[in-house]
Amino acid sequence: MMTWRQRFLPWLTPTPFEAVGVSVLLLTALVATVLLWVQREPPTVLAPVVVAPVAGAPTATPTPQTQTVLTIHVSGAVASPGLARVPHGSRVHDAVSDRGGLTHEADVERINLARTLSDGEHVHIPRHGEALRPDDTAPTVAPSAATPLDLNRADVAALTQLPGVGQVKAEAIVAYRASNGPFTTTGELRNVTGIGEATYQRLAPLVTVG
Repeated sequence: MMTWRQRFLPWLTPTPFEAVGVSVLLLTALVATVLLWVQREPPTVLAPVVVAPVAGAPTATPTPQTQTVLTIHVSGAVASPGLARVPHGSRVHDAVSDRGGLTHEADVERINLARTLSDGEHVHIPRHGEALRPDDTAPTVAPSAATPLDLNRADVAALTQLPGVGQVKAEAIVAYRASNGPFTTTGELRNVTGIGEATYQRLAPLVTVG
């Protein structure tokens, strides 16, 4: 007579084919579970990166464009008097060259060809023996002991021809004259902001008061 083990053992022991089938079913169920779990996971949203301005940091401001071309009125002993157009930073020599250069009549001893130009000014080139008008003398003749510069008539362009006097000091001289009236002595230059004793001693032989 067969025991109960002998009767049910064939049912409890799967065949190789049945074992493979069970394995495939288990693997399929596992893959399906993983896919369902992934689909239920909400998508990850990356927050935008916001860069906050640093307190006190300077902000960029547009700078005015530097004028690149100067228009200069050139007259006198030049080959072709008229308007010269020269690059920013040019000197009297450049404006004269633009109008064809000096003629043989030009009195070069009374011209400061190295002076830096400013837009809209009038450069007059004197001839030998020519008596200059005040508005011609200021921008063209370099001050010297023989031809001192009148502090009460010179403009900013003329004052910048003086040694050691740039745009800022020249404007300070004109501002002092406007606030205090005409200079009565050249020594009053010491009262102008930026002009000390050493600077005054250099300027004294080159200036006068009218």
